This record gives sequence, structure tokens and C-alpha cells, in this order.
Amino acid sequence: MALDDMLNNKYLNPLELDSYVRSFIKDEKTHYIMLDEIQRVFSIINPILTSGKIQLGTLHI
Repeated sequence: MALDDMLNNKYLNPLELDSYVRSFIKDEKTHYIMLDEIQRVFSIINPILTSGKIQLGTLHI
């Protein structure tokens, strides 16, 4: 998956990326994914530090 492709912009949100990847896993076998430009994915600020709210951090390139 090319994360620098405009068609994949929503997957810069790590929660969206996680849901997308997990949607393909149907068994307990080992699966491999290839992510190009993974550094573009936003970080998540620890919910414990934000009163349980999920907040996206800033993009660091």
C-alpha cells in the first residue's frame, strides 16, 4: 500500500489503517503487508494522557 497516494489518504489515520488491515485477516495464519511511506501515518497521543480521548499527533517527516 502506497501511503503517499492520494487514494489512501484516509489510512494516514492509524485507526483507519488498522481497521483496513484487520479486515483482510480471516484466520490465525501469518500475514504480511507492505506499507510504503509508513512514516506519513499520524501518531496517536496516549489516551491515558488525554482523559480517554483519542487524539492524533502531528505529522513528522
